[in-house]
Amino acid sequence: MTEKIYINLTRIGKNGSGLFRYSDNFINCISKNLKNSDLHIIHADNFKFSKAKSVSVPSFISNTPSVSFLRPMLWYIYSFVLFPKIDGRVITTTHHVVPGVKKQIITIHDLRPYFYPDSFLQKVYFRYILPYKIKQVDGIITVSNTTKDLIVDCYKVDPCKVCVVSNSVNITQFKPSNNIKNINPYLLMVGATWQHKNAQEVIEMCETWSHKYELKIVANRSAYIDGLKNIVNSRKLNDRVEFIERYISEEELVELYQNAKALVYPSLMEGFGIPPIEAMACGIPVIASDIKVFREICKDIPIYIKNGNKKSWYTAIEMLDDFSIINNKIKSGLERANYYSDEQMDTSIIKAVQNIWNDVKL
Repeated sequence: MTEKIYINLTRIGKNGSGLFRYSDNFINCISKNLKNSDLHIIHADNFKFSKAKSVSVPSFISNTPSVSFLRPMLWYIYSFVLFPKIDGRVITTTHHVVPGVKKQIITIHDLRPYFYPDSFLQKVYFRYILPYKIKQVDGIITVSNTTKDLIVDCYKVDPCKVCVVSNSVNITQFKPSNNIKNINPYLLMVGATWQHKNAQEVIEMCETWSHKYELKIVANRSAYIDGLKNIVNSRKLNDRVEFIERYISEEELVELYQNAKALVYPSLMEGFGIPPIEAMACGIPVIASDIKVFREICKDIPIYIKNGNKKSWYTAIEMLDDFSIINNKIKSGLERANYYSDEQMDTSIIKAVQNIWNDVKL
């Protein structure tokens, strides 16, 4: 009898998000390489996947870009109805351990909710429930060695149980442009919806950049963004800061990167950090916080700042005018972005799944 493998996407959120792209790449890899097993995809009913047999669930239990107290509870209740009926193995591309399934793999993209939770429920889950649930899974996938080390340290997990599958960037879409628009120079922040993205520091360091550049902040609506707007108003920066709070297509995002003077990404914490790699792929420099994960993923290519250190901000902004340094960083950035290809991700997925389930043929 052919064994069934289910890829659980019930909490991946909206199409176009980093989590959605990661999950889609995961499906593509498994569907191309799986042998002697029957692949099924469990997903919200507002998504369509053609790579395998489909099991749909109501979209109201899926993830959203805004904080929701109700949806996680609805998903948890619904999972006790859905998953005990599953007659096979489950790979979940999020951190949700499903009930009633003996063989399963989960994906922990970061431990940001452990340190910077969006809600009380999220804090409880990551600090008290997930440590217990992890004991029930066969293995954990994560996106960087930095995050692997955190998982091992915080949850006292055997390192051999945690495998790294880095994100990939579509370099056929994210690439430099030969037709840069003649517009006012701007700095760009992408995905600044949450507190740990540290966008408030960029605004508070406005004296280092506002005389030369505008600032565009791409984010979903949130209480954090409302707070940032208040800071902008108080500092009279309304004509220097633009909030882009609507859905933007990948094509629009690429154009924003291509025309920016630099990506600014002073995160307090990241699991991987996709925007710096996307920016490098588009041929622009990156100003980033000097944290361990960026040193792992981006090497010495960004212009690193020390969070809270105004002098390092002044130095970083001034460095944007040094043609020789920036040209070398752009060249190195393009090479680094090429490393995070779909092929590299496919190889890592196959290695991770076979390391956890050595009887699965890929």
